[in-house]
Amino acid sequence: ALEEDKQNDNMSCKKIFIGSPNNFTFKPGTGGLDDTTSDDDLKDYFGQFGVITQVMQLFHKDTGRKKGVGFIYFEDEDSVDKIVLIGAHIVKERVLEAQKALSESRLTGNENLESRRQTDSKSRVMRRL
Repeated sequence: ALEEDKQNDNMSCKKIFIGSPNNFTFKPGTGGLDDTTSDDDLKDYFGQFGVITQVMQLFHKDTGRKKGVGFIYFEDEDSVDKIVLIGAHIVKERVLEAQKALSESRLTGNENLESRRQTDSKSRVMRRL
């Protein structure tokens, strides 16, 4: 895992994944995004590192509640590098860890991976579980 982290550090990326800290120890119940953390709160804090193009917090489909994680997109890679180097960030008394959000094709080094498409339930080629 450590070798994998070193390889990822060298990859350029314009997107970060934010969520509850895995590599840091903080008071329980204070990590990750909660219902009171807005997109504007994230823009205000992470905007100090560079120009933000999009903020996307993830929600549970069935309940509509926040999952406690999200993505932030930037105009340049330098902003992402600065944020990841710092490690833990505190936004509205919530502790967040930022990591580079690399796509599967970037991680495997295969930029030509087909994009995943939803399987048609009426298709004869549908995979059985």
